[in-house]
Amino acid sequence: LFSICNTTQIYLGAGPCYSFLHIKNKYQYVRRKVTNNDSGAIFKFGAQHTWNRLRFDLYTDYFYQKFGFGCCQRNNVLRSDLNMSGIRIGAGVGFTF
Repeated sequence: LFSICNTTQIYLGAGPCYSFLHIKNKYQYVRRKVTNNDSGAIFKFGAQHTWNRLRFDLYTDYFYQKFGFGCCQRNNVLRSDLNMSGIRIGAGVGFTF
């Protein structure tokens, strides 16, 4: 945490993550069940402000996650990698004990 003033802090974070993917297909031309797992990363940035005993939090997370399926063609269906990366923006309110 980096303090801007007595009541406001900014934070940065990064870390590894692990995800599991399970897809059920209902079409006869592709595989019925596809599973995959892979590692990724998460990057965080946010600010917390404390007012009396209430704590307010604004944050942004970037989640990097790709699943490799390889490039192969079966029954004229082309498979490719899946990119599940994205940004999440949010807010929170808490109470300090």
